[in-house]
Amino acid sequence: MSLDKKIWRNQLDDYPEVEDCIRQSKSPTDALPSYEYLYAFKDRIPKELYAYFLRRLLQFNTANVPVDFRLKMLQGVDRNDLMYQEELDAIYKFGQSVIVYRGTSKDEMQPGLSWTLRRDIAESSDFYKGRLFIAEIPSASILLYLSKEEDEEEIVAQVTDNYTMIDN
Repeated sequence: MSLDKKIWRNQLDDYPEVEDCIRQSKSPTDALPSYEYLYAFKDRIPKELYAYFLRRLLQFNTANVPVDFRLKMLQGVDRNDLMYQEELDAIYKFGQSVIVYRGTSKDEMQPGLSWTLRRDIAESSDFYKGRLFIAEIPSASILLYLSKEEDEEEIVAQVTDNYTMIDN
C-alpha cells in the first residue's frame, strides 16, 4: 500500500508528540536534532506515521545529517509507506535506468543521497554551489522518488560510483 494521509492522520491522534520532530532543529544549517528526535520514536509508533514524518524531514532539510544516519533511518521502512502511488508507478516507467543530477558545493567529494531528474533544478541557486554531479543509475537502486508535494522530482539514491563531476 502507498502513503495514505488518512492512516497517518488517525495515528497522529495517538502520538501527537511525533509532530514536534519538525521543530527540534533550531537552525536551518543543522537538521540533525529533528532526525534524532524522530528516530527515537521509530520502534514505538506505527510504521506509517514514522514513514510520513521521515518523508517530511527528507524533503524539508538534510543539513548536517550524515548520509549514514539517513540510511539508518530508512532501514526497515518500506518505500510503499514513504511514497504516494503515482510516485511508485513513476519508478516503473523510468525503464532500466535514469539520469540524475545533484548540484552542490565544490567541497562535496562523494555525492549525497538527494538527486533530481531535472538538471535545471540541480543547477539552480538553491543547490548549485560550484559542482554538478551527473549519474546514470539503475531504477532498481532508487530508494525514493518524491514528486507529489514538490517540483524538484527528487530521487533519493546512494550513488557511490559511475558518476561524473563537473566544476565551474
